[in-house]
Amino acid sequence: MTFFSRRRIQSMVCDLTSHLEGEKRTDIVKRLNSKDPEQCVGAEIELAIAWSLRSLDLEIEPFWWAEGRSPDAYVEGLLPGKPAAIEVTAFAEAAISGETQMDHCAQVLSNIADAERRGSGRYLYFHFAETRHYRRGRYEREIAAPKCFAPSRATVLRVQEWVRSAPDPKARLIIKDDGLSVELEMRTQKQIRYHNYHVSRPPRTYSDTRNPLYRRLADKAKQVANAPSGVCRIIILVEAGSRFLAETSSRRGFNSVESYSTAQDIIQKVIKDKSDKLDAIIVLIPTVEHARPWRGRTQPEKYWSTHIFSTQERDSDPLAAAVESIIKQLPSPRFDGYNVRSLIRQKAMQHDARGWYRGTNISMQDNKLTYRMSSRALQDFLASRIDETQFRRFIGEQEDGPSIKRFLDQGYTIQGIQFEAGGVDDDDDCIVLEFARDAAASPFE
Repeated sequence: MTFFSRRRIQSMVCDLTSHLEGEKRTDIVKRLNSKDPEQCVGAEIELAIAWSLRSLDLEIEPFWWAEGRSPDAYVEGLLPGKPAAIEVTAFAEAAISGETQMDHCAQVLSNIADAERRGSGRYLYFHFAETRHYRRGRYEREIAAPKCFAPSRATVLRVQEWVRSAPDPKARLIIKDDGLSVELEMRTQKQIRYHNYHVSRPPRTYSDTRNPLYRRLADKAKQVANAPSGVCRIIILVEAGSRFLAETSSRRGFNSVESYSTAQDIIQKVIKDKSDKLDAIIVLIPTVEHARPWRGRTQPEKYWSTHIFSTQERDSDPLAAAVESIIKQLPSPRFDGYNVRSLIRQKAMQHDARGWYRGTNISMQDNKLTYRMSSRALQDFLASRIDETQFRRFIGEQEDGPSIKRFLDQGYTIQGIQFEAGGVDDDDDCIVLEFARDAAASPFE
């Protein structure tokens, strides 16, 4: 689905049947099926953490919780001699990165273009400027994209005239209007929303407390604050589309022109400020390191990076062991947080979207060919979800490379067909075709 395959997600729901009853199951399934990244990723992570604890004495959203909302999980056996109350949250950086305001401005200007020439807004790409201000003894970088931007009449007329002129991609339009500073580019291909803008400023915040991450963690701390005496209160924070959070290991940001707050600074500040409500914050970061053949790594390496922040240093060893036990249970992430968020927005993870296809594999032994191809690609082709050209491309057939047509031209015919299951962590299977030379398709010898 996102971090995990749809098959794995469904198996998690089924494995937790005794813990997810009635409204709990209805709520988690509804959120898993949501098209909103915040909802479906949050539900998936909550489910996965609960699933990783299923062999212990686990209660999901304990009904007996004294006051306020109960935490996501209460578990005994995770830490030696101490129960744990766990609240799980996924974090993306829309506000810190400026994504929200840039998308708002881009949509406003795209709508103006569409009004002049239908569909033209889909081809626009936006280059936002940044500004620098000296505040509280340091420089702060901001994006020139106001949160509540409303175009002036002059801006509307300029955009309409520019679109009407069918501009060359090199002829950018510069717009400066009430805090907005952006260059519009008309590209030759349609642009994908949330991928149709750029700014030079990386994700930044300049306060350890006045930022979305601090507010999120402070709010989640309330849900474990009322734990009974002796219970370890833990927040598990999962990166779900935040380069800012993915750089948790970074030291405090500082260079010659600016200093800023890092995710590590903010989390440590929360631990200090909420020590009466919270004992630990565990950060999980889905990490995908691409293949590097020149270093001997021919396949991507996928794993969960972990960082532990605790109010008590002496508790770090038991916590580290507990985190390791959780990670050992979780399947490796299929994508990093940024790509998960992007794919959900593009509706590429829906159950009725085009399938995720396994690669084709061809081998030969004893003059017999074995051809493994994606069964989902074949079914999507037969169901008219993809056309023949797409199908052949997805299974890797090329005019100058191996193909079923070439096998036939060389006198090989299908001698056997098998089905090979992909398993619970793969949303595709293989159809295995076995070829051998056949007099029915080759010259007499």
